[in-house]
Amino acid sequence: MSWILIAALCYMAWSAMAVLDKLVIMKHLKRPETLAAIIGLNGFLALLIVPFTGLRILEPMQMLLAIISGVTFTLFLVPYMMGLKREEATRAMIVVQLTPIFVLLLAFLTINERLTAIHLAGFAFLLASGLIVSVKPGSGLKLSKAFWLIILADIITAVSIVTAKAVYSSSALIDVFIWIRLSAAAAGAAMLLIPQYREDIASTLIKTGAWIKSLYAAKMLADFAALFALGYVLTKAPATLVNALGHSIFPIGVLLVSVLLLRIYPKAVFEEFSRKAIAVKAAAISLVVVGILLINA
Repeated sequence: MSWILIAALCYMAWSAMAVLDKLVIMKHLKRPETLAAIIGLNGFLALLIVPFTGLRILEPMQMLLAIISGVTFTLFLVPYMMGLKREEATRAMIVVQLTPIFVLLLAFLTINERLTAIHLAGFAFLLASGLIVSVKPGSGLKLSKAFWLIILADIITAVSIVTAKAVYSSSALIDVFIWIRLSAAAAGAAMLLIPQYREDIASTLIKTGAWIKSLYAAKMLADFAALFALGYVLTKAPATLVNALGHSIFPIGVLLVSVLLLRIYPKAVFEEFSRKAIAVKAAAISLVVVGILLINA
């Protein structure tokens, strides 16, 4: 199976999970950044596969990279959520879509990742798709405090992806995956040392019913599986292209999930369905198709 298809399926799944987070979890959290701890703690699921695979120690430098990748995976959500509280979502999403540029630069400078001319063209199409689908007429872009918080989140995300690529390229897939996930879980657990986050999670558990807990447990398992699949993808493809593909697919996935929810739960839909909005999203999908064709060339 092509790495492009696997990566696209992963990001489509995460778009559905993002809608679930918005519908089920975020409305119960007093502090949106608490979501970082919840997502990070999901990494403890890696302990379930250790009895079958063993827990091998990586080389010192590889271990350091795995730890950095896992910790930054959890912590990027903190400045992002803090920024989102201070800024309109539409403006915030424009800044988030700049992440592939940071990945491109960091991968070029640190792991000597080089793209061919045709792959750079595909990267440009994917980046353009993510940007135009995130722009809302009149939203504009201003350099507020939120802007710099979200830029920080972009940089942290780039560090997580590039370090993951570096260690996946030099060590066994399953060993790297386990250590990255356990590092992410350790970062989530460390956040629980802060009383506000600990109380927020406890309060959310009390407020949510059994079916919501079951639904979120299934979401955590799906997230865990998607992260493993993405680790495999990073052994096969440049981090820059994987991230650019993800940032172009994700908003389209949110759109598709919103369409599916339209009749079931109209209030849950966060997408605009005017003719102009649909035209913009159709153009974004066209750019994605072109971008995929180019990076697959």
